[in-house]
Amino acid sequence: MTIRKGIYLVLLFTGICSVARAQYYYQDIISPENTMKEQRQYRDNKIAGIQIKSYDDNNELNRNFHCIEEFYDDFKKAITRTGSFETGSSVVYSYFDDRGRILHSTDSTAQSVNDTYYYYDTKQPQQIDSLRFISYSIQNSDTFRYSESHIYQYDSTGKPLKMIRLKNDSPFSIVSFTTDSSGRVVKESEKGRYDAIPAVYYKYNSLGQPTDIFHFYEDKQKKVPDFLFDYDPQNRLSEKMSVTMNRKSYLLWKFFYGDSGLIDKEACYGPKHALLGTLKFEYIYR
Repeated sequence: MTIRKGIYLVLLFTGICSVARAQYYYQDIISPENTMKEQRQYRDNKIAGIQIKSYDDNNELNRNFHCIEEFYDDFKKAITRTGSFETGSSVVYSYFDDRGRILHSTDSTAQSVNDTYYYYDTKQPQQIDSLRFISYSIQNSDTFRYSESHIYQYDSTGKPLKMIRLKNDSPFSIVSFTTDSSGRVVKESEKGRYDAIPAVYYKYNSLGQPTDIFHFYEDKQKKVPDFLFDYDPQNRLSEKMSVTMNRKSYLLWKFFYGDSGLIDKEACYGPKHALLGTLKFEYIYR
């Protein structure tokens, strides 16, 4: 979600950053679904904007940080402005259609622009058919420009079969999906230019919510988590743990909700449950 950009800045303040790895089904399918769900929740609660305030590990307000998200055109457009003295400023534009589906997002800084386009299946209009990512440098867009496409293929029941990955419009790899009896992805395997990529596995709770996303290293017969999720009695995300790229550390987010069901606060912890920072949400109603 666009507003979640703020938490990453908190991590940058502390010098700890988690690098995204390839969990394609999670990043391409599950995350956009969560974004659209949150957008519907803001619409239902008649939210005009969200202001986030950042606090350090001593609960002191970081006055150099700002983050605000505003909604326009009957929630078809969201603009998130984030910045700090340490990280500079960025603006994220997100666009949705009449059905609440995300169509396009643009994340821009003074140095670069990252565009993501979402396309949907004509027979299953809520099902993401493909994504296209375009990145370029503002200072030198002619020489530094990168594109990547993810083209999904499903069976007749809507279960994902595979994803064709293109880099700069050239075939790069194929990601194959294994699903359970409910159609949920439980394994994704990538083969192409680099065949040594460990498979990614997914586990779910009884409601179909993801609880574990992990890599399995065949040579070591070892399971290494990427993300772990937990939920509260109202089936809302209460904790999310992300393991850093070097596998030597982790970040734990805890989510706290108000009476309306909207997030009031997010707290981020490092190893030994050390508090790194807190984000507090203030909602502006229409």
